Amino acid sequence: MHPENKVTIVDPCVCGRNYFERPSSVELETVEESEEHAHVLADATALKKLATDYMYPEYEFGRNYFEIPSAVDIESGGEAEERIKFWLYAAARKNFATAYIHPEIEVTTCDQCAFGRSYFERPSVLEVESTKEAEERAQILADAAALKKLTADYIHPEIKVKNVYPITFVRNFFGKHSAVEMEWTDKTAERAQILADALARKKVASDYMRPEVGIILVDSCSFGIGSRLRSMPC
Repeated sequence: MHPENKVTIVDPCVCGRNYFERPSSVELETVEESEEHAHVLADATALKKLATDYMYPEYEFGRNYFEIPSAVDIESGGEAEERIKFWLYAAARKNFATAYIHPEIEVTTCDQCAFGRSYFERPSVLEVESTKEAEERAQILADAAALKKLTADYIHPEIKVKNVYPITFVRNFFGKHSAVEMEWTDKTAERAQILADALARKKVASDYMRPEVGIILVDSCSFGIGSRLRSMPC
């Protein structure tokens, strides 16, 4: 039990070497050192158990607080890591979407080694309008489109009204049975041309049938003998 105790020999003929004191033997510790060593190992074991209980509360011991019916659902370590990865991925996506939708926002970097020229602030860049200006421009364009539609409806009453609302119904004033027949624009131009030709034909016929009627000139550069052909002596 106590190999550290030396062997006492009273026989002068007996001689030998001590196994525990040879130069190559393992260093032996005393009883006090062994007790202290065991105490240190016991403390380390207790600390390990406490650390395990803290890090892994899902391990059962006694009544587990985290498994009572009213306890909040606890996720495992793998689920927590996966959830963190999803959150980081979503935050990166949000950052990319914000940078794409709002290019006027300046890029902020904390890396002092990063440098570059801003694409949107170079001298040759087109002027970027703010969100308020874009909304105002869209409103102006919408008003102009509405005014254009009203003007077209007023200038061209022959164009049929298109209605996409199924509940709205009304009678067309220009399509009723008693309405005056409307002619198209090309027919109006053709009728005006025919009337102009007829008027010119009428004037030529009047000049031929009534030679006594004098010719009226409105061109100051036109000049002649001043006498008519019919009054010349034969």
